[in-house]
Amino acid sequence: MVVSDGLEDWFPHISPDGKKMVYIGYPAGTPTHNPRTVQIELKLVATNYGGMAASQKTLVKAIGGQGTINVNSWAPDSMRFAYVVYEVLP
Repeated sequence: MVVSDGLEDWFPHISPDGKKMVYIGYPAGTPTHNPRTVQIELKLVATNYGGMAASQKTLVKAIGGQGTINVNSWAPDSMRFAYVVYEVLP
């Protein structure tokens, strides 16, 4: 386990400089990473010399899931990353 936040955590991506990690937090009890219509949180954790810090920060709350950050999408300077959110149509 990398973090303990009560969410179902998936798709961790370490920044190119190795100082940060971003991941998706699904609602507790979400059985797989496949749904694309759930409220997710993109979370950020600072690394601590190869380990992880105890706290994490929520960067974005959105509808997302599979495809939000499937591939490592950090900018080379480790200052930004790209992600996808979904729109739920009626």
